[in-house]
Amino acid sequence: MDKVWHITVFEEVVSMFSQDALIRGLLCLCNSNETLRISSFAQRDLIGKQRALISSLFKLEKCQYGFTVHINFIKALL
Repeated sequence: MDKVWHITVFEEVVSMFSQDALIRGLLCLCNSNETLRISSFAQRDLIGKQRALISSLFKLEKCQYGFTVHINFIKALL
């Protein structure tokens, strides 16, 4: 059975780091002999960087990387 990662990405994190850095960080969690499946539960009013990040991550779905990853984009409560 696949392992499931629940990852919450706060708006502030997306603005502090580049998409590529976040994607590299996610891939570090994965093993190369399993399949990476990504689900996103995102707010409808996503800022551009979040929308671009989701697009980039969905492109990785066909790759063989490891764990099931659930990514949550939420606004931090200040």
